Amino acid sequence: MDRVLVTIIINKMLSLSLAANAFPDPEGEMSVYIEDVGDPGYRIGDSRWYPIGNGSYANRCGEILFNQAVTNSRLHIDYLPNNTLVAAADYMRVIGRPIIYFVGLFFNVLGMCVLLRRELRRVATCNIMTALAVADCCILINGFFFWIEYELLYPGMTASRGLCGLTVFTVYFAPEMSACMIILMSGERLLRHINTPKHEVIFSTKKTRIYIVAIVVFLLILNIPIPLFDIYFYECGRQICWNIFHDSPELLEIHNHNAAEEGDYYSVYRWVALVIYWIIPLVGLPVINARLIYAIWKDNKKKGSQVLESTIPTPGSGLHRDWLVEEQKSVTRMLISVTVAYWIMTTGFNLIQADIIDIYRNTTDYERAKFSMIYTVFILLFYMNHASNFFLYCLSARPYREELKAMWVDIKECIYTKRETEGARRSHVLGRASSYGSLNQLVGNQEV
Repeated sequence: MDRVLVTIIINKMLSLSLAANAFPDPEGEMSVYIEDVGDPGYRIGDSRWYPIGNGSYANRCGEILFNQAVTNSRLHIDYLPNNTLVAAADYMRVIGRPIIYFVGLFFNVLGMCVLLRRELRRVATCNIMTALAVADCCILINGFFFWIEYELLYPGMTASRGLCGLTVFTVYFAPEMSACMIILMSGERLLRHINTPKHEVIFSTKKTRIYIVAIVVFLLILNIPIPLFDIYFYECGRQICWNIFHDSPELLEIHNHNAAEEGDYYSVYRWVALVIYWIIPLVGLPVINARLIYAIWKDNKKKGSQVLESTIPTPGSGLHRDWLVEEQKSVTRMLISVTVAYWIMTTGFNLIQADIIDIYRNTTDYERAKFSMIYTVFILLFYMNHASNFFLYCLSARPYREELKAMWVDIKECIYTKRETEGARRSHVLGRASSYGSLNQLVGNQEV
């Protein structure tokens, strides 16, 4: 009798479950709704599953993780495996990220090699550009950890608390330093053009390096508390290294609520990062560069075809000479390209961080696919901005191109001289050996 009663109860539960078309999640974390599209691959046990949305904690976690998956490959692998737009965005990030990182690192290091040459390292602008290249290299190296964690789905950032703190700290510190260096460099160029004697006092090589160190110390003090916050935690069934690039603010709200914490560092540091990295350059760069371009145009109109001031005045060096109008035109083009490139490549990403473009609160698969592509384009542009400074600065102005050519000539001469030295040394050794006769004779002499 008992066995019959148990069988009836089980059958009744199964019938109700099938009627609701609900099954337990394969990982046992939450109930899910399986969309039946006629493909056996979408049945229970596979990756196509959706939150039921009954308001429970488990289903809210599932909805949040589902929506924030627009920023990583899980949307393609776990949620929307057959969506063409999602697959395209996924491949763009998987392939595009490392390409941008490798190319950017190579050319930023090459730019530092050019800027640290004796002719240029005594110039204020070149010192600032070197610091800019260092900041950009930090951003690109940090990007590899995000690529491993969110595109390859391997625990790179979540491997340890220390690694999580370091990567999230760099996410704030390095872009802010890059923006500060761009603003400082633009101001230095403007002062050099409108008041050269005052520029030589304020932006001497020594003082410029002091300014750079002061900015670095200020940003370190500003961002050093980040690793001390509770950004490494276990929530919603997975280990989280919370960061502003990929994680929804709602996920942090859930953790703060469950941990009974009142403070939310994100609400503060988000605006700190936006002000330093986006708002100040967005307003400051056009004002400074427009003023400089106007001063150059006015100067050219007065003096005609000859410009008495060097683009990069280096007293006592071979670069100190009169430049033609074409030189000033190339600097003007560089200033315009830097400003426009910064606007285009960083604005989209900052609009996401400011919640002006909300990619985390989607209700349909179409919206998730659309925002996955939008996020992909903006994040790749963000990294391209920090990978392209060598092209914007070093290749668009003639003094840097000439120094790059001179460095290449020096490298070739060094290699050629080294080969000649090795050849002369080898000839000398062979000549000494021949003076003792053949090798067999030399061995025989040694035996004697």
